[in-house]
Amino acid sequence: MEWLEQNIDAYRIVSEILGQLRIAIREGLERLYGDEWYRDGLPEEVFERLVAAKEREKSIDWYEGQYQQFMDYATFPDLIQILEQNAEHFRGFVALAPSPALLHARFLELDVMRSKLGRARPISESELSFLGTFHLRFRKAMEETPLASDSDQPPAPKPQAASENQGHYKNPGPGFPAQSVH
Repeated sequence: MEWLEQNIDAYRIVSEILGQLRIAIREGLERLYGDEWYRDGLPEEVFERLVAAKEREKSIDWYEGQYQQFMDYATFPDLIQILEQNAEHFRGFVALAPSPALLHARFLELDVMRSKLGRARPISESELSFLGTFHLRFRKAMEETPLASDSDQPPAPKPQAASENQGHYKNPGPGFPAQSVH
């Protein structure tokens, strides 16, 4: 198989995993935490990184006509941080590897491949094989494992402590309460 064809196959797999994982995590966090899912479910540094990436792209890309949620900017390292913070609620995804350390390594491998594809560097046969195997396991996890707390009541909202870091973004997007700027 020519390297470009291999990269196209790899791109389809990486894109499907990344896209479905973003959606599943966001929907799971919305069920768990309600309208404040991004405050309670995302590590603060991940939230700040995603908003910064969105704002950076928005300042450069004047061709974009479709609204992008800030979760659309989450990469595999961001998603693994979110999963690690909420591991008890996403057991199906956490079970994609036999240990948290190996899952972390797998997500980093996925991100390296995402990066290689973005730089038009060839994906090897062994990398494509890894992607195919991980993709099958990922699909199975998506089908078989609902959010751990689907049958439970969502946790009580966390009290919001006043801090300098809260509320420094005006509007994270539609459906989010507006925040004041400190």
